[in-house]
Amino acid sequence: MPIPVSKIGVLALAEPDHGGVFQYTQAVIDALVSVAPGKVVVLSPSPHHYKAEGAEFRHFALPAASNNSRFLRLLSAVSGLRLGSFFSKLEMDGIGVILSPSPSLFPIWMDLPFVTTVHDFQERYFPAFFSFRERIRRRTMNRLIGRASRFLLCESSFVRGDLMRFAGVPDVKIRVVPAPPPKDLKPVDQEAQERVRKK
Repeated sequence: MPIPVSKIGVLALAEPDHGGVFQYTQAVIDALVSVAPGKVVVLSPSPHHYKAEGAEFRHFALPAASNNSRFLRLLSAVSGLRLGSFFSKLEMDGIGVILSPSPSLFPIWMDLPFVTTVHDFQERYFPAFFSFRERIRRRTMNRLIGRASRFLLCESSFVRGDLMRFAGVPDVKIRVVPAPPPKDLKPVDQEAQERVRKK
C-alpha cells in the first residue's frame, strides 16, 4: 500500500505509566513502520521510551506550562488563529501528516493535517472519578480536536457514537480502526494451542 506523504509524524506523548495508551502508541508505531518503513517519524518529549527499527526519532521539549501560555494555546485552538508554534522547522522537516495516538491539542499548532485517536469518554460515564476541572478540560479538548482534525480514529463503534453524541463530530470524520496487535506478540504453535484447549 503506497503512503501518499513524504513522512508520517507520530506524536508520542504517552509515558510508560500511562497504561494502555502507551502500549497503543507503541503498537501504532510498529504497524506504521511495517507498512511504511523509512517514512515514520516519532515526535516525543521522551523518545527513549519507544522503540522501532525503521522509524526516525525526534525529541521536542514540551512548552512551558505558565498560565499565559495555556491561555494563548486555548485561544489559538478555540479561534483557529495561529498564535505561534511550539515546534521548530527542524522538528517538522519532511513530515506531511501528523497522527496523534492520544487526544492532544498539540497537532493544532503544527500547521499540518492531523488525525487523532480518541479512546473513550470516561469523564461522561464515570464523572465521580474526575475533578470538575478535568471534566471541562476533556470536554473542551474533544470538541476542539473534533473540529480541527482531518479525521478521528476510535477503536469501537461505541466510541464512534460517543464522538458524535458528546463532541458533535460528524460521522464522516470518524473511522473505527481496531488497535493493531503489539509487535512483541508471537504466533502460538499448534501443539501449544491444543494443550490449552485440553485444559
